[in-house]
Amino acid sequence: MKGKLKKTIVVELRPDEKTEMLLREWAENCAALWNMINYKRRQQFFRGEKVDLGEDRLLYDLSKPLVGSATAQQIMRKNSEAWKSFFALKKKEAKEKLPPEVRRVSPPGYWKDRATGKRRLIIVVRRDLYTFSQSGKIRIKAAPKRLKDKYGIRGPLVIRWVGKPRWWGRFGRMEIIYDWVSKRWYAHISVEVEVDIGPPPHQPNDFASIDLGVKILAAVFYGPTGEFEIYKGSRILAEWFYWKRRIAGYQSKLNKSGVRSSRMLRRLYRKMWRRINHALRAMVRRIVENAYRLGIRMIYVGYPKHIRLSASKGRKTNGMVHNLWSYKKIIRWFGEIAAEYGIRVVPVSENGTSQRCPICGHRNPKNRPFRGLFVCQNCGFVGHADCVAAFNIAVRKKAIRVSPALWRDSPNGPMARPRPLHWDLSQWRMVKPPRQGILGFPALHCGEEVNAFRK
Repeated sequence: MKGKLKKTIVVELRPDEKTEMLLREWAENCAALWNMINYKRRQQFFRGEKVDLGEDRLLYDLSKPLVGSATAQQIMRKNSEAWKSFFALKKKEAKEKLPPEVRRVSPPGYWKDRATGKRRLIIVVRRDLYTFSQSGKIRIKAAPKRLKDKYGIRGPLVIRWVGKPRWWGRFGRMEIIYDWVSKRWYAHISVEVEVDIGPPPHQPNDFASIDLGVKILAAVFYGPTGEFEIYKGSRILAEWFYWKRRIAGYQSKLNKSGVRSSRMLRRLYRKMWRRINHALRAMVRRIVENAYRLGIRMIYVGYPKHIRLSASKGRKTNGMVHNLWSYKKIIRWFGEIAAEYGIRVVPVSENGTSQRCPICGHRNPKNRPFRGLFVCQNCGFVGHADCVAAFNIAVRKKAIRVSPALWRDSPNGPMARPRPLHWDLSQWRMVKPPRQGILGFPALHCGEEVNAFRK
């Protein structure tokens, strides 16, 4: 069974000195064209007139010698696409059907950074005017003749690229973007690929359920095996606190000198989020690959709607919930990566899932005596609170009958002793829990811990 996916690959460009100067001037002209056509349409919109999304022949004739006829056409088309998307969101806003991640609908902006005053350098190349080869070179035929004559370049532009593209297929439009932070050129190429989605080795209605969190990034329940695993976020939190202190110290020095931002500050923010996102994406891919190996075709992900409105547990915890935890981004990654394997991702409300007993169904806030522990006040069941939530997320979509076989590996069952995974800065590894406690006493199991807590 074949499935088609639309992806984007990003590679770094290594142009020579002449090509670098040509790209910079070419991108400046492209930004000027975008800003002119966008200014005209914004004025029409704010005056209450109908926005003309057709081709502006006057601007096209003026910019054709500067950016090339095909590039001028692609920039105007890209701007029209942005306005069509804006109007579609406005219609949804009028019907109160905006996606939850969209808070404000604004018209397309200019290719210019307000803080620095620099233009966004973007070159749009039509798909039939470039060749992307595995030999490490891009041949571009869309460069304007006036610029090539100015810099003494004959024939198409040949630029070396470096990187490891994950996807190869039918290439679409390419955008060459200059990054002011790293001071490098990157090529963003859309590609349509075919993935081979084989038949599931188990029943097609097998499922997995996931509870997302901050200290425990994800608690996963695999339906076919009845196993639980948790992804501990202690290393991720340590990374975040380290970079937060470092950024705060550097920002304090900037404020004393009367400067609010700098290239170094943006580099620190980028490095922090790249390290954190690398760990999160590795976690998502590992969960999806395990689900595919088990023949799972449905993943239920807990959606903590309005959780930030009720976050009132101190400055430290609120900072993690508001600034570090991006559950919508993680859910979106689950959908994107699961689509490669033919798995469907369904968000499910997780309200009250960590307070409901999976055995007797009793729901009570007192079932959570402290962080990470679940003790049912009705039947006495003991388990890991995040695993209980993951199980209850599946119960809301599936009729699951709890049998004694589900609790086969310990007196309190797999919910009390899930498989722990830790991030070692390169991959997620399972670390066996120590046999002794921190002070040299034998480590307590979850049931023994509850008995000690009750005493």
